[in-house]
Amino acid sequence: MSHPGKIIADLRKRYGLTQAELAEKANTSRAYLARIEIERHQPSIDVLDRIAKVLDLPMAFFFLDAEDLPNNPIYVKLSKLLEQLVELKIADKTG
Repeated sequence: MSHPGKIIADLRKRYGLTQAELAEKANTSRAYLARIEIERHQPSIDVLDRIAKVLDLPMAFFFLDAEDLPNNPIYVKLSKLLEQLVELKIADKTG
């Protein structure tokens, strides 16, 4: 089974969330999330489901091959949308 840690870390950063923020929203600890992201712990299905809900993604997304993500059309589209969202948030704060 592939490990979703790298994907979770990448998405969390793209969403502009800290580990503490994502952990709180997903009702888990920051330390546990950190261990998942560095692939020290395999997350439970329950934790993956909560993280997926916070990020508004299907849980299956975490099981894509992390090495192939840059070529995955869904991931590419999501990345572009997240970049636009971050730009809007920055413009809203400065405007």
